[in-house]
Order: sequence, then structure tokens, then C-alpha cells
Amino acid sequence: MSATALQMRNISHFLRSTLSAFIKGEEPDTIVEKPDWRILQGIVRGRNLAALFAFCHAHTHLPPPLIREWQQMKMATSLRNMAKLKITTDLTALAEKAGIRAVAMRGIVLAHCLYPDPALRPMHDIDLLIRPADREKFHGAMEAAGHIPTDYFRSQYVYKINNVTVEVHWQMLSNKRYRERIDSDILVGSAVRIDTGSSRYFRLDDQWEIIGLVVHAFTHHNLSQLFSLIDIGLYMRNKELDWQEVARLSKEMGLSRMMHLTFAFINHLFDLGLEEKVLHHFSPSTRQAEKYFPAYLDQTLARITPASHFSIKCSQFYVAETYINKGRELLRLFSAKERRFLLELAAAHFCKTRQKLKA
Repeated sequence: MSATALQMRNISHFLRSTLSAFIKGEEPDTIVEKPDWRILQGIVRGRNLAALFAFCHAHTHLPPPLIREWQQMKMATSLRNMAKLKITTDLTALAEKAGIRAVAMRGIVLAHCLYPDPALRPMHDIDLLIRPADREKFHGAMEAAGHIPTDYFRSQYVYKINNVTVEVHWQMLSNKRYRERIDSDILVGSAVRIDTGSSRYFRLDDQWEIIGLVVHAFTHHNLSQLFSLIDIGLYMRNKELDWQEVARLSKEMGLSRMMHLTFAFINHLFDLGLEEKVLHHFSPSTRQAEKYFPAYLDQTLARITPASHFSIKCSQFYVAETYINKGRELLRLFSAKERRFLLELAAAHFCKTRQKLKA
């Protein structure tokens, strides 16, 4: 094994062990053989993990300059999240005044309701869900308040408020293969109110939040977003959900394989040991899912290859539980976007292989 490959293996172990310990609430392993802190710092920055690593390694023997930079980034994340919470509660109040319930999803909710410190969960935007029947009324209320959408999509408005992107959805998923599977009216109707002291907002019920997290992570990002995996891992480990009910709802919506594959991979990635608590409620066997783990692991650790990419595409065909969705997945393999991505990936892999051979 080359020195570079050994270095990346050690750093990958360090990353996985740190994140596993965080999810389990344990002390992280700080032993890294022959570490290259420059490479580690680049990965932490690139994956937006600085705040979380500052929390995990505040009292370890890692280099002090590294810890100080992570702590500074954690403070910056805290300030940004406070500003986003203010926007969320203001929009909740604006919607309520118009007779509309706007329900927060994903990042803003997870930061404040799932993580031990909201500063540990960075977010790019704010996601709100409304009933489909309320979208025109909501648009009018926002326009009256001086907020004009910067973009429209098939299932959402996009606003820019104080330099923060706000996406207002009337369907949880924009992906046309799955967006009809989840009824927004049910989600909004079962939302839970969260009081923040001087204001309030609404969030999804936990069982709908976890279903939404998995389907969004799988269909929109192919499980490539590390924080999505951490979010789901925290839910699996620390939330006392009725997993049998989650499995029933998943089966009812034709999402059993997707949910099981995602849970099984995250259980493997972070060594959570949740076979009995979570996985056994889902009908697909873990053995069926395991063959896709190496490809998803390659992707998670930023070493994707053409073979890994093809395996991930096969997994999307595997989780499609209807012939219509299987046909759509097959068509996507031949799309111009997919062909372009494969050519770029193959070229990059070829260049890396040549460099290794020269070395």
C-alpha cells in the first residue's frame, strides 16, 4: 500500500470513529497513525464538520491550532443558525397571520431538536412545508410582506431573505419518481409546535421527519451528503420511535427497500449495532443491501470510481418497487447528464491511475 493510500485509510478511520462516537455519545478515538493534519483539515472544511469536530475533540490531544480553528468555525455556525431560527419563526408568524401552517423541515429542526448543541448542525438553507392548497395564499402573504420569489420549481418557491435561501415546499419531495408517495396534508396536519420562548415554529412529527430525511437523502443526493447520514444515524440511535410503524408506513408507500438500505448502510458506516432496534422491522434482508455498501462507502470517503458509481445506480434500480419507477431509473442511466458525469468520472479515474503508475 502506498504512503498516500495508507494516509487516507488512517484519516478515513479517524473520521468514521469520531462520527460514530458522536452519534453514540462516547469519547472519540484520537489515535491517528502518521497523521497529515493538512489533509484532515481539508476534509473537515470540505464536509463542513468543523463545529462537530470542535465539540468532539475539545479535550483531546489534537494540535491546538486545529482545535482553535474548529472552535472559531463552530461559533460562526452558531451565529448563522440563530439568524436562521429568527427567519423561521418570523415566517411561521407571517403564515399563521394569513391562516396558513408552515412547517419547518430538515436542517433548522434537526439543529435545535436532535443535536446536543444547535451550532453542531450547519445548514445551507431553510425548508418549510405548506399544504398544496395554501401555496397561492402563501405567495400572496409573502408578496404583501415584500418577499418575492427568486425562483419557482414544480413543487416549491425559493426566496432570499437576509441572504438566506428559503425554500417553501408544498410537496416534501421534488423528485417526480417519488413526490406523490408522501401526502403533504397529512404531514402538515400532524405537525408539532415548538416554543422558543418569545416565538414558535412547527416541525414534522418524528416518524414523518425520519421518512422524509431518508427519502430526501436517497433520491436527491444518492446518500452522498455526510450530514444527512449523521442526521439519520442520530435518529436511529437516540430517538425512541415506533420503528414498526415507520416500517409499516414505508411499506404502504412503496419505500421499504429504500428505507432499509439506507438504515443498513448507516448502521454499517457508523458501527451502531441497531440490527434488533431498527433493521429487523423491515422486510428486505440486510444481505441484499450489503452488496451496495462498498460503493456507498467509496462515495462517502470521496474516492468514487466508475464501478462504484455503477453499483450505486444499480441500488437505485433495486429500491424502485414499481415497474414504472424501475423504467424511470433505467431511462435515467441513458440521460445526457448521466453520460456527461460518467465521462468526467472515467477521465478523472484514468488520470489518477496514470499518476499512480508513474509513481
